[in-house]
Amino acid sequence: MSALPRVVLAQAQRPVVAVFWESEFPSIQGCRVTRDILQQALRDFTVHFLTEAELIARLNTDQFDLFVNPFGSAFPKRAWPALLKYLRGGGNWLNIGGVPLSRPVVADGSGWRAESHQTAYHKQLGITHSFTLRENIPEFNFNAQVDEVFELYMRLSSTNSEPDEAGSDGPREGFVKPLISGKTAAPVIQIDRIEAEFAGGRWVFANFTGTIQDIAVRRFANVAVQGARRFEVRSGFACYREGETPALNASLRRPKGELGKLIAGPCRIEVRDSSDRVVAQRNVTLEIKDAVATATVSLSGAVSLSQGSSPGFSHGFYKINAKVPFRSVDGSSDELDYESGFWFYDEKVITNGKPLTVDDHFFYRNGEVFPVTGVTYMASDVHRRFLFDPNPLVWERDFRAMKEAGVNMVRTGIWTGWKKYMPVVGKVDDGVLRAFDAFLLTAHKYEIPVIFTFFAFLPETWGGLNAYLDPRAFKAQQEFISAFTKRYPRVDDVMWDFINEPSFCSPKYLWNCRPNYDDHEKAAWKQWLKDRYPARNEEELISHLQQLWRTTSADPFGLPQLKDFESVHLIDDRQPLKTLDYRLFAQDMFIRWTRQMTEAVRSNGNPKQLITVGQDEAGLGDSPNIQFFAKEIDFTSLHNWWANDDLVWDSVLAKAPAKLSLMEETGVMFYETPDATRPWRSEQNVSNLLERKMALSVGADGAGFIEWVWNTNPYMNSTNEVGIGFHRVDGTAKPEFFPFLALAEFMGKHGRLLRERQPEPVAMVIPHSQMFSPRSFAHEATRRCVRAMYYHCGVSLQAVSEYTLADYSLNAKLIVVPSPFVLTEKCWQALLTAARNGATVAISGVIDADDHGLPVERSNLFDVTAVSAPVSQLETIRIGSQVYTTRYEGEKMQRIEKSLFPRVGLPVRPHGSGKLIWCPIPLEVGDSMTALSAYYDFALNHAGVTRIFSASPHSPAVLVLPSVFRDVVLYTFVSETDLAKTMQITHLETKTSFPVTVRAERTAMVLLDRKNGQVLARL
Repeated sequence: MSALPRVVLAQAQRPVVAVFWESEFPSIQGCRVTRDILQQALRDFTVHFLTEAELIARLNTDQFDLFVNPFGSAFPKRAWPALLKYLRGGGNWLNIGGVPLSRPVVADGSGWRAESHQTAYHKQLGITHSFTLRENIPEFNFNAQVDEVFELYMRLSSTNSEPDEAGSDGPREGFVKPLISGKTAAPVIQIDRIEAEFAGGRWVFANFTGTIQDIAVRRFANVAVQGARRFEVRSGFACYREGETPALNASLRRPKGELGKLIAGPCRIEVRDSSDRVVAQRNVTLEIKDAVATATVSLSGAVSLSQGSSPGFSHGFYKINAKVPFRSVDGSSDELDYESGFWFYDEKVITNGKPLTVDDHFFYRNGEVFPVTGVTYMASDVHRRFLFDPNPLVWERDFRAMKEAGVNMVRTGIWTGWKKYMPVVGKVDDGVLRAFDAFLLTAHKYEIPVIFTFFAFLPETWGGLNAYLDPRAFKAQQEFISAFTKRYPRVDDVMWDFINEPSFCSPKYLWNCRPNYDDHEKAAWKQWLKDRYPARNEEELISHLQQLWRTTSADPFGLPQLKDFESVHLIDDRQPLKTLDYRLFAQDMFIRWTRQMTEAVRSNGNPKQLITVGQDEAGLGDSPNIQFFAKEIDFTSLHNWWANDDLVWDSVLAKAPAKLSLMEETGVMFYETPDATRPWRSEQNVSNLLERKMALSVGADGAGFIEWVWNTNPYMNSTNEVGIGFHRVDGTAKPEFFPFLALAEFMGKHGRLLRERQPEPVAMVIPHSQMFSPRSFAHEATRRCVRAMYYHCGVSLQAVSEYTLADYSLNAKLIVVPSPFVLTEKCWQALLTAARNGATVAISGVIDADDHGLPVERSNLFDVTAVSAPVSQLETIRIGSQVYTTRYEGEKMQRIEKSLFPRVGLPVRPHGSGKLIWCPIPLEVGDSMTALSAYYDFALNHAGVTRIFSASPHSPAVLVLPSVFRDVVLYTFVSETDLAKTMQITHLETKTSFPVTVRAERTAMVLLDRKNGQVLARL
């Protein structure tokens, strides 16, 4: 636990303290503080006990050194404007107990009435939400009894540094330091407000209920009254090369000034090498200007004891410890200290990484399967600015902690401010590049491979008109990427992620596929149409496009209008059919851009370095789509943030048949109740959901996961961002950290056994022609297909795009095409080829239309000529001997068609060595999971697909997910119910059984020996 600073106040100068006190005022979630305790605690101060009216008057007129609220979460509502004014003036504040400013209290007749809990007041201070910890609270020994702790989430930026960039962070307006803390809770924290509207104030919050003694109150008051200050000593560069002389920059900021009175002597700096031997010492006088004192220190002439008496530094890491004597506001002695570090480049360390290789399912390291249990990490002190404001000592400590926790991969990169990194094209800031040297050196010291991300959402253009199509833009992007990659030709375990969650291509419509309408895009679009639809002349091409898009336009080459993308009842002057081609154009243009960026990486001459693109769930739709660009990269990556109700679907659609799929960014977005008074999920609920995501990242044919993030980022002007991360802003661990520890340990011990994954017997074709059209139900159809197969039929499947089906050898026994409505002829022929070769193909709904909705003859294979018609609200279908019904709700009766022909059961037709099964009703977009599961069971039986397990009792509330490998079977169990479930699982291959209990909304894993059915491990 952290030590509590002790400050002894001198009698000569007595700080003035205002204590709010009303004898009948309610203490809510407080610390049972009496007036006598306060008087004893504050005996060395000049204290004013003030009523509500007095407090309002005095805060508006007098200057206090400290305001004390002893009533926990409760505060006088009428005093809020005066208190806010005081805090905006840099006022210091001690709040004893509870959640600060969450329970306004008003005078009610002769008494006081507390209003309900709310966040409106403290949100104005950057305190976004609070969580109550009542169980597993560490023991604390600081003259207090802690019954429950209120953990605060805090936003410490109120603006964006790059207002036009979606990933921008903001200035670091404040710093949080736990005064009392354990691993999971910090009952007392200190917040120093350095910049913006609260600059100068130091806030000390005792955020707990229980009892507190006067000595603890005195210590907290002594800390709070000092005011905000920030002392730092950093190296000029994070990494130096042989023969260079390090320079250090010291700074001390105190927004309230008076540094000339308070700095009591020179700053003492000591530098130690990795063996903890002193190699340099300096005393330097800080030069004061207004509220800042600075100094620059050269380490020339330093002696490296590791090299005997020769001057200079050897390779390795160096730690800086700096101290400056400082007077407290009352004149007593104090001392500020700061620790940082720097590297001297060590080629042996940076090249010691073991190469990572990939197959279709996993990473490999040293020839062993390497399931990823990783995190996103930048820095726990400055977060996204870690390459501009590096402190390698912070990285050193964090990487050590991550290694101990089981983190085996780190993702980092640049999310904002690219023009600051490369202000002139071709010249990336040297300090940034050296900082990344130091970052990689630290990672390699702990044998943790790194994924580095270059861009976010849209690549920077450096003055170009189009992020993907303007040569000026992509040449600058290549220069930017090359500046990093060419430094590491001998580093084998750094991976390059070109862009985080890319869109195409309008910056006004991030995470949607919409045109930018610039000249580069217009020219590329016209050329793409000419290449896609070859014609003898332009007149013939125009005629063909008129037919495809059902337009009379004599010049159809214009980009689609925004209204063309809308799903409407009446088309009028829209051209919705053009949007399919635009979205396909977008896929091809993104592939072209990816190839250009690949050149920038491969030019460093190290083909061992893997490349990827980190896409979110928009990439399962019309944003750059994983199934399309997968062939261009070494592995695919999904960020599964939003589809919490269909996490398996997330994993299935993200997994291209020939590439491993890494859940490269996973976490839980922050939600709050409609009245904004509390978070939607408790921290334990978040933990449970994240646990399910992490487990499925391996169980659903994944290569592992990278959680977002190791430590939350309070320097984002976003309530959502400051709520995500394994560790809170005060450094304590959230509940979600502990299932990570368990899963990381499990995979660390047993992951090497997951060799030669056996393919799924079922493939699902993603109907992308429909998905890329305005009236699309493809997402719903594929979601329900996945849920029916996995949860109800107990069979796993793989996904493949309609546009790439012909390129893959699936060897699937059953191929399902869920309610496509329109389908390319190339895909249809690939399905027929698969059937001729022995597969069973099951397709549903309308099949007699190509990708542009033009009529084709396909139903004649079933000896009928089908006619399309709107679905009825309630449709019936005979499957085997039973009749099922499914309902089409909402707008579906106006949007969805079926095929009409006499139905006597499901038509099944032999085709070559295989079969074709057609359900004329689009079951995947109806409401009956019972009918859909029966249809799939029917198809599975015809395809001869055998189950891997049986479960008693069977319930779709708990997913049973077996992954079959050469020697073992990994069973993953995922509960979606609020009740614990106990089941008996029989592994049918060995006819052995084992029991498993899955806690409510939690997961379990069982590793089974495939030869004898013996349970090898459980999680």
